[in-house]
Amino acid sequence: MTASSQPRTSSYSDLRLCQVAALIDVLRGAGLTSLGQIERKFIERAANFGSTLSFLCETEAIAGHGNDLALAPEIATDRGDIGTAVKGLLFARDTRYREEALAYVRRFDVKRDRVAYRPDAISRGQESCVRNFLMELGLVRYDDGAEEYVLSPSGYDVFVTARTMVAAFSPRAAERARREREEFGMAAEVQVLAYEKRRVGLPFVSQVEHVAIADCAVGFDIRSVSLVTVDEVVPRYIEVKAVSRTTYAFYWTAQEVSVAKAFGEWYHLYLLPVDRSGRFNMDGLRIIPDPCSALLMPSGEWTVEPGVMFCYLTKSTEKP
Repeated sequence: MTASSQPRTSSYSDLRLCQVAALIDVLRGAGLTSLGQIERKFIERAANFGSTLSFLCETEAIAGHGNDLALAPEIATDRGDIGTAVKGLLFARDTRYREEALAYVRRFDVKRDRVAYRPDAISRGQESCVRNFLMELGLVRYDDGAEEYVLSPSGYDVFVTARTMVAAFSPRAAERARREREEFGMAAEVQVLAYEKRRVGLPFVSQVEHVAIADCAVGFDIRSVSLVTVDEVVPRYIEVKAVSRTTYAFYWTAQEVSVAKAFGEWYHLYLLPVDRSGRFNMDGLRIIPDPCSALLMPSGEWTVEPGVMFCYLTKSTEKP
C-alpha cells in the first residue's frame, strides 16, 4: 500500500457501535459513577475505552465532573433502539464526528431510485472508518451488484443536511428573503402543500412537510414523496415559486440551484401563476422535475439570465 492510499486520521478510528452500546449499558448499571469503576467494567465487554468515552463526551451523552461520570438524562432513560439513539447523538451537535460523517455523506448523489456513491480504491480505504460506523448504524450499505455504497432511507435526512448546509444569512439577505416571502411566497407554498397532500393520498400524507416554515435557507420549501409503485415511494423536494401567468418568470438563487443539482430527479420546481386579481391559478400550475436538466440545458423554451438566475418562458402563454 502506497503512502497516498493510507487511511487519513479519522475521528472514527477505534470506534465501533458495539463499543458505544457497551459503555452506555455500563453507565446505566447501578452504582457505577467513578471513571476507574466504569473502565474496569467496560473492558470486560469491549475494547477501546478511550475512543468510546471521547465520542460520548463530545456528543454530550455523558455529563460529569472530574472522575465522576453519568449519562445525560435523555440517554439514561431511553430504552429504544441503540442505533437510533446513537444516530441522534451523532448529528444533534456540531462535533468533529458530525463534520466527518456529513463530509462523507456529501459525496453521495441521487441516482434515480437511490442515493449512491462509488469511491475509487484510494478513497475507499481513506473513508473506511467513518463508512464502517455509518454502516453499523444502518445508514449505509454496500450493493455488490452495482459495486457502490447506497444510503438507506433512514439516512435521507442526513443527506439533506449534508447537501444543504449553508452559511447564515447576512442581515440584509435575511430581510430581503423576509420581504419576498411576505408577498406571495408563503401563500403559494400553502396552496402547493394542500395540492401535494391530495396528490399523494392518505397513505403518504404524513410524509408531506412544509419545511420552509422552520428554515427558509434549506433550498426547498416542501418535502414530499413520489410514488414509484402502489406502496413504494422516493423523496420529492419541492421549491415553490409564485409566478407571472404569462412568462412564468422567477428568481432562482445559487443555493436553490445547488440543492437542485444535488437532488437531481428528486427535486421539483412548482411554478404557481398569479392572475390579475392576485389569486392563484392551480390549473396553470407547472411542475418541473429535475429543473437543472430542464431549464439549464439549451432547449429554447426557457430563457435564463445569469447571476441570481432569472428564468422566464421565451414565448408568452397569455391568450389574446
